Amino acid sequence: MKKKIIVKGIALMLLLLTAININAEELKVTNNHPPIIQSCKYNNTEIVVICHDYDGDCIRCGVDWDIDKNIDEWTAYCECGIEICIDCENRMGAAEVIAEDIHGARSDIFWIRVDDNIQKNRVINTPLLRFLETHPRLFSIIKQILRI
Repeated sequence: MKKKIIVKGIALMLLLLTAININAEELKVTNNHPPIIQSCKYNNTEIVVICHDYDGDCIRCGVDWDIDKNIDEWTAYCECGIEICIDCENRMGAAEVIAEDIHGARSDIFWIRVDDNIQKNRVINTPLLRFLETHPRLFSIIKQILRI
């Protein structure tokens, strides 16, 4: 008789501990904080994002390339604080970046401009430029005249 009571008591304690553990997990999720985008920069080939999550959750980043409020591309989940790189090949114009943790909490939207690499890095090779490079004093005089 005593053994049955002890076994039932142990089973009841295990059931209560399991319920407490489940409630603790639910509490953790309901008190989840959204991630924060600490840094988001464009470096001519990719967008580099650094995010932080106060809960220490894994984070992924999403990009809305056509700014229609639908995420077009997601990265894989990774630890917070790590640089997340998003390829920008053949992309140009504005984009929105957002971070999301494993529980679905999302950061504020970060707006970024992706420039055309070819236009930006084009070399200007004209006779006038070559002349000004060989006569630096003349270049400073022209700048003063034009008030640049």
